[in-house]
Amino acid sequence: MAEQLRQFFEVYPADTRATRPLGMRVNDVVYANGLAGVDPVTGAPAAGIEAQMWVILSHLRRLMESAGGNLDGVVRCAAYVTNMEDRETIYGPWENLFPDAADRPALKALISPLPEGHLVHLDAYGLVGGKRTRIDIPNVHARDPGVVVGNVYFTSRCHGNDQTTGEIVEGGVEAETRQTFENLATLMGLAGGTVDNIVQLNMFGRDDSYKEVARRIFEERFPDPATRPALHQLVNVVSSRMSIAIEMMALLPDNGGPSGERFVEVYSCEEGNAKPSGARIGDVVVAPLLAPVDPCSGALAAAGFDGQLAAMFSQVERFLSVNGLGLDDMARLTHYLPELSERLKFNPPWIEWYPDPDDRPPHKYVPSALPAGELMGANVIAMVGAGARKCLEVPGVKHNDPMSMGALTGNLVTSSRVVTGSREGGLAEQTAMVFANVDAMFRDGGGSFANVTQVTAFVGDAAFGEDVAREMLALTPTGQAPPVLHILETNLGGNGYPRLEVLGLM
Repeated sequence: MAEQLRQFFEVYPADTRATRPLGMRVNDVVYANGLAGVDPVTGAPAAGIEAQMWVILSHLRRLMESAGGNLDGVVRCAAYVTNMEDRETIYGPWENLFPDAADRPALKALISPLPEGHLVHLDAYGLVGGKRTRIDIPNVHARDPGVVVGNVYFTSRCHGNDQTTGEIVEGGVEAETRQTFENLATLMGLAGGTVDNIVQLNMFGRDDSYKEVARRIFEERFPDPATRPALHQLVNVVSSRMSIAIEMMALLPDNGGPSGERFVEVYSCEEGNAKPSGARIGDVVVAPLLAPVDPCSGALAAAGFDGQLAAMFSQVERFLSVNGLGLDDMARLTHYLPELSERLKFNPPWIEWYPDPDDRPPHKYVPSALPAGELMGANVIAMVGAGARKCLEVPGVKHNDPMSMGALTGNLVTSSRVVTGSREGGLAEQTAMVFANVDAMFRDGGGSFANVTQVTAFVGDAAFGEDVAREMLALTPTGQAPPVLHILETNLGGNGYPRLEVLGLM
């Protein structure tokens, strides 16, 4: 059975015309995958990698603050660039934002294929309410630190440095791997834990030749397959002075601070791409933006909508399967499209996936700027161990498309766009009606509007947001914090009156 979620909502850019989230909060964890240096409304990349990095860092600040925290809680970031020379360029803006070398998040910079015009992406992990503590081994220099926030410990990439001299040990892959594991064990002790607290290890070598030896040593250090950390063996940039680098993520004993979740990155292809497609955070599995591309090479799928559609559904299935999940574990699927004229083509493969109309999870179509050449993208939310999904409905209201109004997966409620089912009345009446339908949907799952954690209102005019906020507050129980509210100004046809998408926890 999935663990009970305590908090769950998404974070959007400040501009109400931006329709794709920056990231999400899961309990105390803040996570983003693929923050890009582009205008969130038009999708236009900033001019040059340094400018793109500055835009990304502004998104990072927005993400942390809108999630209820601040930059002090950023634990670890991973940057992805397209060539070796650009790895150094990103450090200018990074060190400007985090000028104190003793108080920077863990960071790594890797090479990865990126969409056309995108020169750098950033993944981020933070904790709300936390403050960084840097941890180093004496005599071992590290430009990028290991960092503890709350009970979460991330390192940047660690190497086979002798702890007395600071120099890389001699003996190649085997000697360096063994020394790196000794260094990781030392770091864990300095952080107040042991190697048993490690939940993920990422290994890096210049080619595949390191993998067999490094995996053998890993299995010696962690002999029980049932309790081993998740291991990813990747090929990417490693300094010519060394043969291997390893980074780790650990959950330390509870120390009274903010509480992290077991975090494992998800790679749809470890063979040719060091950029993860999403992550597992506790029992929540998310892929913020899957694209219709080959996950190993980053090459765009066959030209044309139909070719990309087949590739998109294939990538969703692949993402679920590498997590050991299937279609039954899906909580919500969002389709992003530059424009919605061909949206009905999503229905046949959706019906093929979910032939039972009483067991179709919510999905929705959202107009959104996407990278050049990409005709669609997908956002996936799934749950591990949640058991049978319960579809939620609103009496008398149905979608024309084959989807449920909402679903209860574990204790997480997701929805498609909730509508009024009626064209009667003006803005105030329609707004009240759609909120009443949200309440009815939650009551179908045994709850009420009090269980809503996020309201995303799609409106034709941002000014309609005033009515949305007023109605939302009127339904929020006295003394309870209102749901997180997002107003998205976008053209979905009709009169532009609010249509709502919600998240909630039972």
